[in-house]
Amino acid sequence: MTRLGELFSLRDARLFAAALLASVVPLWLTPFLPLVDVPQHAAQVASLHELLRGNPLFTADLEINWFTPYVMGYLLLFAVSTVLPIVTATKVVLSAAIIAVPWVTGALLREIGADERLKWLAIPGSYSFALYWGFLVYVVAIPFALALLVLTVRFEREPTPYRGIGIAAFAVMLFFCHVIALGVGCLLCLTYICAKNRRSPKRLVTCCLPYTAPLPIMALWMARTYATEAGVQNSAVVFGSLRERLVTFFSQLAGLDGFAFAVSLAVVVTILLLPIALRYKFTGRPERWLLLAVGVGVYLVFPSYAQGTAFLYQRLAVFLVPLWLIVWEPPATRTRALAPVVLAVLGVWWSVNAVRFWNFGRETQEFANVLAKAPPGGHLAGMLLCNGSEYFSNPVYLHFAAWYQAVSGGITDNSFAMTHPSLVRYRDMNRPRLGDRLAWYPEDFSWSRDGGDSYDYYLVCAGADMSALLFKDRVTSVDLVEQQGSWWLYRNVDRSQVIGMSR
Repeated sequence: MTRLGELFSLRDARLFAAALLASVVPLWLTPFLPLVDVPQHAAQVASLHELLRGNPLFTADLEINWFTPYVMGYLLLFAVSTVLPIVTATKVVLSAAIIAVPWVTGALLREIGADERLKWLAIPGSYSFALYWGFLVYVVAIPFALALLVLTVRFEREPTPYRGIGIAAFAVMLFFCHVIALGVGCLLCLTYICAKNRRSPKRLVTCCLPYTAPLPIMALWMARTYATEAGVQNSAVVFGSLRERLVTFFSQLAGLDGFAFAVSLAVVVTILLLPIALRYKFTGRPERWLLLAVGVGVYLVFPSYAQGTAFLYQRLAVFLVPLWLIVWEPPATRTRALAPVVLAVLGVWWSVNAVRFWNFGRETQEFANVLAKAPPGGHLAGMLLCNGSEYFSNPVYLHFAAWYQAVSGGITDNSFAMTHPSLVRYRDMNRPRLGDRLAWYPEDFSWSRDGGDSYDYYLVCAGADMSALLFKDRVTSVDLVEQQGSWWLYRNVDRSQVIGMSR
């Protein structure tokens, strides 16, 4: 192990860059990503392209909502997708965001005075809870929130007006990345500033002022949202149990969404206990340990559901690994045991991830074949009775029908165009269509209540022919176009002439 530590130094920038590139290889082993909401986000950006081109199919039903804290992530994907196909562009954006988390963590460790080598332990956590659930715009926002903390360390060290303006502008930009990322990022930054300037009130106030810059625009957005969105006005607040928070924390550290428990446990133990085993000392500097205390405290008290948005505290878990790593002071004597242990654990973690992404890619081949049978430019309803995969713990097929909107120039329901923060929204929110509840319970579909007449195609995932269960008394109104494995494509017989498809 000593010789291995000599050959592979965790201070080697080229080795770290190679490890970061290797960490995103699993995303490229499958044609369609097993990340729950990603198809919907890809569909949003594909729709933005069509709206800006003036495609009448899209302009008739959809409009652009520019005033949203999701806009930066979408515009980034939009920019990349102008030169690459939308599926490839999505992988590029997500790969960059994944790579950025441990890279910015390294910058934070260096700036704050901790051991930069510990950045290697942030690699598994870049496959965050938010990533596996496909929260694309939030995943893009995570490294920006960490970068704000890095900039804050530099700003606090030398709080010039020029740097203060830069912090204010960066904070405003972060609002348009994601409002939760802004809130967490600013809270951590203010914690650091307060800890460093607790005996200098005047300097404390001066350093805190730039972080107030996003408040007016945040207040305007929240007031508008509360005034116009009934789903937000009537939303319940759900906190969830401590057990659920600990399970999420465990999965977040492991970077394996609850899959492969033995490997997950090895990764978690390495991240939490390796600094202690190698005789690192817990820092006595309050600006560092207070960051961890505040991060853990917010994670434990933040709700799980509020304002019509789910999985809130779960998203915060991604910040806990960087905050854990900054509280350790390296031992007086250097140890070469860190490199071999870290590299061995990361190698096993990567292998497990690569295998399951590869297997998922093979599993989705039948989906791709059936999707290709749906001609572009139509309206498609997704009815996925089977939404899970044996390789991932989340309902990874829940929004898979949205790939039709992303790659085939059509419109799919259920759609994120029904949700208030989305960039592209329906003009008429009250028109009968498949909504969020039917994404989970498609068997409750009612032809008359849910706009069955408005769809050209119905994409079904089921282990057997479930047309009678889904379409009920209107089963004669649909005709099977293609079936492979668990994927079934039906067409609306009465609308077949609309897009020129004959039986």
